[in-house]
Amino acid sequence: MAKWKLQFPKGFHRFVKGLGPIELKKFERRLKDLEDSTDPSELAEYKNTRGYGRCFVVDLTGSCRLAFDLDFSKHVILLFIIGDHKEVYEKD
Repeated sequence: MAKWKLQFPKGFHRFVKGLGPIELKKFERRLKDLEDSTDPSELAEYKNTRGYGRCFVVDLTGSCRLAFDLDFSKHVILLFIIGDHKEVYEKD
């Protein structure tokens, strides 16, 4: 049973639709890892992102990243964006 619940924002499906088969498989695996983790923040780095402020970011592939935040009181993972470096990060 998952320790954390995923929360997908409205329109998140457009990011998922843009993934290739390799990225999609890694995305699904990474979501499972995050859900089952005792502390998902340990699997990510806390960084400045474009449009979402500081949040957690994990690599899916060398160029594809997932940005999210955590609500520790409710054990909810708030997903924000999947994209390449320039789409996710504020600065290069």
